[in-house]
Amino acid sequence: MAASAGDMRHLVTVKSKGRTSDGGGGYYDSSTSSDTVYCAIRQMNHKESYQYGKLDGSGMWEFVCRKPSTDVVFQKSTLEYDSKVFNVRSVINSGERDKYLIIQAEEGVAS
Repeated sequence: MAASAGDMRHLVTVKSKGRTSDGGGGYYDSSTSSDTVYCAIRQMNHKESYQYGKLDGSGMWEFVCRKPSTDVVFQKSTLEYDSKVFNVRSVINSGERDKYLIIQAEEGVAS
């Protein structure tokens, strides 16, 4: 997806996942806000299924953003936009030029 500067108008929050000690010998998963970036967003596909008496929906989305100065987006990251949470599935450095990132993320599924 080719994106112009005007297409990158959606403010997306990048959250990193980590493990924190609970003080009793175990761990719990936590997420912290890493950065906010402006992205162009496009929905790639969507599917709905009816299982166990309820309707579930999930979809793949593509986010294109300028590459941040630090590496903040990883495959274990989540993205938040418009009160929706997206699990990052792939991060592509477009053309290996360190200029744009193409992030494919999935909505509506557990991480």
